[in-house]
Amino acid sequence: MISVGNLAHIFVVLLSSVIIGSSAVGQVTALPPISDAEKAVQNEDDARQRRVDSERKKAAARAKVEQTRPPESAIPNASIGATAATEKKIGPGMEPSIDTGQIISREWNGYQWVCPRGARLISGSCKRVVVPLYGMLDYSGQDWVCQRGYRRSGQECTWVSMPEHAQLDYSGQDWVCQRGYRRSGQECIRVSMPEHAQLDYSGQDWVCQRGYRRSGRECTWVSMPEHAQLDYTGQEWVCKERYMRVGNQCVLQ
Repeated sequence: MISVGNLAHIFVVLLSSVIIGSSAVGQVTALPPISDAEKAVQNEDDARQRRVDSERKKAAARAKVEQTRPPESAIPNASIGATAATEKKIGPGMEPSIDTGQIISREWNGYQWVCPRGARLISGSCKRVVVPLYGMLDYSGQDWVCQRGYRRSGQECTWVSMPEHAQLDYSGQDWVCQRGYRRSGQECIRVSMPEHAQLDYSGQDWVCQRGYRRSGRECTWVSMPEHAQLDYTGQEWVCKERYMRVGNQCVLQ
């Protein structure tokens, strides 16, 4: 039989072996610290993997859009981009031009086939808008307008001829007379003003100064009775406070 002393000795030996083994394992499994260079490489690998994942997601999204897009040939010509903005969208007062431009491809905007900017839908095909000299595409991109200083004449842009003392109007395709002149036919003539007159807000006619009223082609003095004052127009009179008008007089109330 094994004595108690022998059992104690065996237990001590086994415990020592376990402690030594654990120490050895700890020494074996301990990893050296990662250097800065290794960290940089690892970060670069992580970034590359993220880029790859992002490209895969984008490719999957594009494939999904392609699956929902109908083939161009499957859409009737009458419905291809058949909106007011695509078929015909030109500036105010302008007639559609006769377009003999080359045929170009339609674009898919995610909802329907449309003609790109610089082309218009004609007989089911997108044809390039032919812009004449001194012309440019309008806001819709499907017709053209003339540049400032030119006006549309058929399929051309012609120079806006202006008389002396004239300037281009807000549209840039017609002319108006400068301030102090009025239009008479195809000329600008000076606004003739009588004494005590001034140009009105338009600059092409005259009004009488404050304290004067228009009488034919003249400005006459506004005659006022006692206790009267000019009204807001400056060309008529009203009675002062506590007075009332009776005929051409102001009497105390």
